[in-house]
Amino acid sequence: MAKIFRAGHEHLRRGDLKAAVEVFTEALKVFPSDEGLMLELSLMLSLGNDLQELRQAANLCECVLSGNPSEKVRHTARAAICFIYFKLGEKDKAMNAAGNLPHVRESREEVLARLRAEPDVAEIDSYLRFIVLGE
Repeated sequence: MAKIFRAGHEHLRRGDLKAAVEVFTEALKVFPSDEGLMLELSLMLSLGNDLQELRQAANLCECVLSGNPSEKVRHTARAAICFIYFKLGEKDKAMNAAGNLPHVRESREEVLARLRAEPDVAEIDSYLRFIVLGE
């Protein structure tokens, strides 16, 4: 599976979006229920401006989100679908989807930065309070 992702990403890095789409399209024929592949194809399709491909990208994200993907795949799909809806002109759907994304205070970057600072118990409690109350 890693070879598939590497091949698709390499095509994208070289600017060959069509070949990247083809890699993930073919992979989904072999692994039709793989949510990671669905998401990658969705992301590749979303990089273009063809309305039919954008609709397909949105449908793939919706399919991923209706399943039971890994947490990473779910978070990526939730963020991607906001931009896909926006490109489709469905701004209300984009804004509603964005409203369901996690807060910055719960992001990997924020939490890691705080942990690297080696907080004491009082600082930890203060941050936990911030997570709960948002203040």
